[in-house]
Amino acid sequence: MVTSTLAAAQSGSCPNLGFDQGDLSNWLGGTGSCCPITIQGAAMVPGQHTIMSGTGTDPHTDGAVTVVAPGGGPYSARLGNSDAGAQAERLAYAMQVDADNALFVYRYAVVFEDPAHAPDEQPRFEIRMFDQGGQSIDCGMYNVYSTGGQPGFVTIINQFGETVNYRDWTTVGMDLSAYIGQTVTIEFTTGDCSLGGHYGYAYIDSYCSPLTINAGFCPGLDFATLSAPEGFASYLWSTGETTRTITVGSPALGDVHTCTLTSVTGCTDTLTSILEHSVVSAGFSIVDDCSNHVVFADSSFALSGPPVSG
Repeated sequence: MVTSTLAAAQSGSCPNLGFDQGDLSNWLGGTGSCCPITIQGAAMVPGQHTIMSGTGTDPHTDGAVTVVAPGGGPYSARLGNSDAGAQAERLAYAMQVDADNALFVYRYAVVFEDPAHAPDEQPRFEIRMFDQGGQSIDCGMYNVYSTGGQPGFVTIINQFGETVNYRDWTTVGMDLSAYIGQTVTIEFTTGDCSLGGHYGYAYIDSYCSPLTINAGFCPGLDFATLSAPEGFASYLWSTGETTRTITVGSPALGDVHTCTLTSVTGCTDTLTSILEHSVVSAGFSIVDDCSNHVVFADSSFALSGPPVSG
């Protein structure tokens, strides 16, 4: 049994999972050495655990990787740095799984210097997930070390004359519905090369949501739009289509559609959507002042069916 050394239960659904507060609260940090990665101290260390924001890009990828995930929140966390010294870093987050957060989505980008050492000496990045009993969740495992030809990686000689293997922002969805009622922990870990002269680091972002198909359906229209959760390697709908989002013709209330999701690690799950229209409780409030400035606040919500937006 592999045991997480940094697991800790969090209250609420998944507070600050995507670093939306602009800090590392609700996360646990650790530092140590590589390789193999050994985490010895449970603490956040400035420069090794860093909040990133803005529109900047990573200089060691010659600007190819943004420091914040495209389409994500305003912040990310950089784990590690471009210093070396055989250092290792970890960020861990634990959450109580329920129906509202059974979809866990993380995004990551990786930057490795490539010193062409033996594989067990190279800079590396690891993702691991554990259930409440400390057992490894195999579908959540991802381990990679610096070498050319890795799927999803690009190799360059950058502006500093370094040979670098990098992976641009990648989105991964995790189905945690089998762990509802449990505390699940995810760990992100980076390590430099073991000989002390070459770096490895990563950028991280994440969020949680219900594991459902989003159905855009209005009775009377001749089509409906169905979208499965992002972050999976492949999608197979009951219609035979294989894109994440599909359009269904001649929809009717009660129509049933399924989508089989396959994760990047090969695990599968099937979601079902039953078309129903939304029953809306309409409401709004008004705030005005003496300067002819009026603010309307929408408080409408769906009594049944899918949520509405506009």
